[in-house]
Amino acid sequence: MEKKIIHYFIIICLFSFLFSCQRSNNVIEYKEVPVIINQVDTIIVYVEKDPRIEDLFIDSLKIRLGTRELTGNNDGEVVKRILASCGITFPAPWCACFLHDGLQRIGTEGGPSKDPGWTPNWFKDPNKITWVRDRDSYKKHFEKGWIGAIYYRSKGRIGHVFAIVEDTDDGYVITIEGNTNSAGAREGNGVFIRIRSKKEIYMMADWLSQYK
Repeated sequence: MEKKIIHYFIIICLFSFLFSCQRSNNVIEYKEVPVIINQVDTIIVYVEKDPRIEDLFIDSLKIRLGTRELTGNNDGEVVKRILASCGITFPAPWCACFLHDGLQRIGTEGGPSKDPGWTPNWFKDPNKITWVRDRDSYKKHFEKGWIGAIYYRSKGRIGHVFAIVEDTDDGYVITIEGNTNSAGAREGNGVFIRIRSKKEIYMMADWLSQYK
């Protein structure tokens, strides 16, 4: 009887502690976890849900908002660190390294294992491709955290990549992009939130599914 009372006391304390925890400016979500307290009785304890991997990824990219190149030549201290995540030690286009750096900072392996700074490499694995222009419908919902590609005919390849923040379900997506500007250039000067038409996008890939 005494053990049963102790069990109930511990569970009630845990329950009270979980509901007393709050995060500033965020709504806490909980999941139901059944707890067996003896051979017969089970009660439900509400435990805070783990953050979704796509939320962690986009949050890691948003930390870089406000980043600007020092002279407009793929330079500056933050840009230097972003490029270093890809093993690049000199000024270079950094939109892909921006994504790779964000993935690594949430504890994943990052993007492509070989040359993640080369934008076409993000779309070489057919198992990661989730949408292709001229093959799939524009009505398909683009998930948060997916990687998008812009194809440049002048280069004959994918020349810019970004991450999806939100699909507005009206033919447009909100993105976060490095090495761009407010006009959406592939050789911009910083990190920006942009709105793009799905018709601009060449291909989409999911680099987070293995962590879900």
